[in-house]
Amino acid sequence: MRRWIICCIAIMAMAHAAGQEQVQEQVRKVTVMPRLGMTASTMWGKQATGSRLRVGAVAGVDVEYRFSPKWGVQLGVEGLLIGSNIHSDVPTSASTLLIGYVGVPVMADFHVAKRWTIKAGVEPAYRVAAGAKNGNRYVKFTKYTRKCDVMIPVAASFDITRHWVAEARANLGVRSVMEASGVNVRNLAFTLSMGYRF
Repeated sequence: MRRWIICCIAIMAMAHAAGQEQVQEQVRKVTVMPRLGMTASTMWGKQATGSRLRVGAVAGVDVEYRFSPKWGVQLGVEGLLIGSNIHSDVPTSASTLLIGYVGVPVMADFHVAKRWTIKAGVEPAYRVAAGAKNGNRYVKFTKYTRKCDVMIPVAASFDITRHWVAEARANLGVRSVMEASGVNVRNLAFTLSMGYRF
């Protein structure tokens, strides 16, 4: 968690310093932006009372088509490592759940100001790995988790320079992560990433 806070402070400091500079706005119809960052995730739902934040990672590539000065659409592919720390009074229960997804976010972009953009859309995600920590050992958890999830991404990005972009994003899961019927446990992930726009 300490690394997450330090990373946030560093990016905000860079954004403030760069905000003092005059950056020419470059109009492009199509841009490509690889990005890399950190996640802070947990679970929500009726059976997620013991969930706590867990730090993970995100890496992806976004392609934006800007069809007007204010509006654009964005299609991306990203790898997400998210999950939850689990607080329980039962000694034999899992203490950590980690799930790896490959997601395809499709979002509408609204450029609210010269440097600022807000985004929202939908993200189908395919589970590629899942594991739980039980005591001192990790066990595979794939047979207990759904292969596919659907998340709602909402983001705000800031153009630090013409090429460097900082983005904060929230992904809200709309399906239960677990295969078992009647279990309502959904993903909730916050990401902070840096991207380089070509």
